Amino acid sequence: MLNELDRATHNNAEAMGQQFLTFCLLPILKIWCDALAVSLLTEDERETLYFEFMLDDLARADLAARMTAYATAISHGVLCPDEARAKENMPPAPDGSGKVFTRPVNAAPVNPLDPAATEGNAP
Repeated sequence: MLNELDRATHNNAEAMGQQFLTFCLLPILKIWCDALAVSLLTEDERETLYFEFMLDDLARADLAARMTAYATAISHGVLCPDEARAKENMPPAPDGSGKVFTRPVNAAPVNPLDPAATEGNAP
């Protein structure tokens, strides 16, 4: 990938790094992972084992965005903390608390049988 860097700023240099990772490195690394799995693992092993390249240092610029996305997903009940930890290749919370789904305190499911729910919460 070629870029004109005479007027490079932190933001567009960060974007170029992300583009290099996304469009150049990731496709090659995925092919390597597949080739390693086929070459080194049996069919039974491929059901439970896999190869993965850790790209955290390359994607460090997106760490804040990733953590914000995880926090939002956890607080809205889309992911539990253990699922977010698994996406970061971390083990589950040792005390089991990471299996608990949460939702915002000011939000609750609407009960269609409750008359107030269909009348705009009128008293």
